[in-house]
Amino acid sequence: MGNGFDGGVAFSQWTWAFLSSSSFVLGVLVCAGVALLGWLYVLCVRQRLPLTLLVFCGCLVFLALTTSGYFGSKPRYLVPAFPLLLPVALTIAGLRTRVLVPLLVLTATASAAYGAFWLHGAGPP
Repeated sequence: MGNGFDGGVAFSQWTWAFLSSSSFVLGVLVCAGVALLGWLYVLCVRQRLPLTLLVFCGCLVFLALTTSGYFGSKPRYLVPAFPLLLPVALTIAGLRTRVLVPLLVLTATASAAYGAFWLHGAGPP
């Protein structure tokens, strides 16, 4: 309810509210997440993924960043854009086991901590 296209105005205001308050760190993390999405998209373009996949993922990211509404649902909008993680998967596939295992343990621990934090808090930013 209350979702609509506003060109990213509401998302920008929401992010600025974090950046200009005591929740500054969350605002920085949101900005880092948006930058990460852009970086992953550029990597996908450089690796010459199929044009249809690039357009599909680009549209999903565009819609997630330019619609208004409950911003805790933005990550959910990006789930179908998982092909943006293909460059990461290719990089991980080339790692040796002695590097891969600690990396996966660290990633799983960070994911569990994030989920537990937001489960017991006010919800995702």
